[in-house]
Amino acid sequence: MTDLPTNHFVRGAQACREMMARFVESGGTEAERNIASSIRANWHPGWGEDPGAPSDVAATWEPSLHPEGEATARRFRRSTPRRGSKAELRRVVQMIERWAPVTEPVNALGQASFPRALMDSASDTIRAFLRAPTRS
Repeated sequence: MTDLPTNHFVRGAQACREMMARFVESGGTEAERNIASSIRANWHPGWGEDPGAPSDVAATWEPSLHPEGEATARRFRRSTPRRGSKAELRRVVQMIERWAPVTEPVNALGQASFPRALMDSASDTIRAFLRAPTRS
């Protein structure tokens, strides 16, 4: 494995920049290669020293290992109530609210990652639906 920045934001920005550059240059034209080079050249100095392009974009993320969460998920899937039921939605929101903070904790500034924001939004939406009066 390569030497990677330890700051998760920097690692994410590094990977995102490289993925965007690869996407743009995939068209194969000279103009697209120039745009990709421009993307790779941009780095905000407030993020620290530019780490350059990662040799392996996938290696910029490390898997979160939460075996207790995996076991809970397996039990949850086996015992899930009827699809589309309110009981199922209650169980889903409980899983999201239990594991979102573990798998995607907010940083020291209280900022949430994009996946965490999606999980929080889904949880809020489900809870609002469950609180809404029954529609006829």
